[in-house]
Order: sequence, then C-alpha cells, then structure tokens
Amino acid sequence: MLENSFVSICISSYNRADIITECIKSLIDLNFPKNLYEIIIIDNNSQDETVTKINKLKNNLSNKNIIKLVSLKKNVGSSGSFLEALKHLNNNWTHILKMDEDVILDKNCLLEMVKMSEHVAIKGIIGGQIRYHKDKKLIQAIGSKLHPIFAIAKGIGVNADASLKIYKNSRSIDAPNGCMILIPREIYEKVSWFYLDYFIYYDDHEIMFRAKNSGYLNYYCSSAVAFHDTSTGSRIKYSNDRWLYYSVRNSLFFLKRNFKQKYIDFILYFLAHNFKFFIGIFFIFYFSKSNKILNNIYNYFLGYYHGVIGLGGKYK
Repeated sequence: MLENSFVSICISSYNRADIITECIKSLIDLNFPKNLYEIIIIDNNSQDETVTKINKLKNNLSNKNIIKLVSLKKNVGSSGSFLEALKHLNNNWTHILKMDEDVILDKNCLLEMVKMSEHVAIKGIIGGQIRYHKDKKLIQAIGSKLHPIFAIAKGIGVNADASLKIYKNSRSIDAPNGCMILIPREIYEKVSWFYLDYFIYYDDHEIMFRAKNSGYLNYYCSSAVAFHDTSTGSRIKYSNDRWLYYSVRNSLFFLKRNFKQKYIDFILYFLAHNFKFFIGIFFIFYFSKSNKILNNIYNYFLGYYHGVIGLGGKYK
C-alpha cells in the first residue's frame, strides 16, 4: 500500500539552468500523495543560474518544504551527490528515486514504480521507459544486460521506437536505465551504495550488479515513462572528452572492484574492455571535430592510465 511508502527523490545537479525548472515542475505535479515524497536537490557548485532558478521556483510554492536544496562548495559528481543526500533524507524513507537533473517525469511515473516495488515477490531496483526529451517517440534505452563480456553493460532498447510491443511489457532486467531508478531502502542497507571515486558513470551499474549478485532482481517498468535531455544514446558521445575520460577510467574501476576474486570473469572483462577501447579510437576520429581530435584522444588515454593507477574523483 502507498501509505507504507515514503520516497525521497534525490537529484544531482550541475549547470543545467536550461532544464532544471522543467524537471522540478514535473516532480511537483506528480500523481502521488504529496505527504509521501520529498525532493532533495544536491547542487554541485553550479556556475550558471541553476540555483537561482531552483530558489525562485521554491519560493513560489505554497508548500516550500517539499524541496530541500543542498548547495555544495565543490563538484562531487553524481556519486558524491547521492552520498551527500543520505544526510538529508526523511527518517521514514522507504525508497530513493535517484535521478539526473535533465530527466522529466510523466505524472504517473513514480506511482507506477512504487506500485511495482510493493508487488514484486523479490525486491530490487526499478527503472522506467526512458525516452528522449527532444524526440518523445524514441527510447533512449530501457536498461542494460550486465556481463563481463560486455565490460560491463550492453544497452537494451537503445534508440528504439517506443510504440513497439516488446517495450510495453514490464519484466525483470539486469540493470534499468540509471538516469532514473527507484532504489528500495533494503538495497542501501544490505547490498551497496554509491562509491565516491567514480564521480560519474558506472556508479549506479555497480549497485545494480551487486544487487543482482546478492539474490535481488532489478526491473523494467514499462508504464513508468520519463524523458531524458541527453544525446548519450548515440555515438556522438565519442566527441565528448568528459564522457571519454570517465567512461574508460571507471570501467577499469568497476573491473578491479567487482572481479578481483573471479579470475575467468576478470580476464573476459579485461579483454572486452580493451576491445571496446580500441574500437573507440576509430569512433573518436569519426565523430570528433578535427580541432578536437587530439584533445579527445589525450583524455581517452588519460582515463585509461588513471584507471590503471586507481586515480579517482573529479578530473574533467
């Protein structure tokens, strides 16, 4: 029953003044009892108008307490944000809705995920159908298959037509799309939480991977629809030096943190990681602007080096 649930919606924000108001308004307008959720925004020292817009929206609400804004003095990334959020949760929280600041929720999105969480026989992390904000008929991804041979994830439903029947059926899944996931308190208490040194990328995959390996099931809820203002579902990401650095570095972090005692899986992952790494070099040349190629190649190899020596946290 809903009355037994309290959801802390936790958002990590950084320099997204362009969309933060739309994101928060979608949360305020949710079809969900207003006394059963809160909105906690961890801002990572944004240098644009993000904080100003959040405060303006909050001040115009009749119930200002629904939003808690935590302004940090430095950027601790996604992983650091959700570690910080733990200090500000309602004592009665049963779930955390972890989401990015550029995700817009359909009004029934949270309701559908909480209902699924309450009815599944085996608890786990729940995600929804994530579509592109700029093309709402196209799915960014519903999640990923997790296996060492993919080092660690292979997307499911990437750039798929949302009207296809296959994506209308809810089901268990290795890992839902991490930009918006509902995490039961049991996962936090018994499995894992965010690792600070990831900064961004792979941190949510680690929690879902560990939950799956601990006997929990993760789920795709087809009726929980959200819209993500991103282009990372396409290979254009290979022109982004920030993504190039953190994705290759954190892939190696994931390997060392989760496969130390599993020799065969370690080898499979390491081979897959290096295969993807060398293929990525060709994508960098293809998708990068000519004046950015050397910079992108440099950051790509730097991420590999930092992954090998274990240098974590913020770099780019």
